[in-house]
Amino acid sequence: MLAEPRLAVAAASGMGSVFFAMFFVADQQLSHFFTAAARLACRCEQAVPPW
Repeated sequence: MLAEPRLAVAAASGMGSVFFAMFFVADQQLSHFFTAAARLACRCEQAVPPW
């Protein structure tokens, strides 16, 4: 019974590390895209008339 929770924790931590690495790489790759999209969204909001 003790081996299963340890295995589950090890698997969860391992998958978490993999997901974190993937997220970090994706964040590095997509940060410019998200920044450009945010700037474009701000410009669109500013361009819309206030009424």
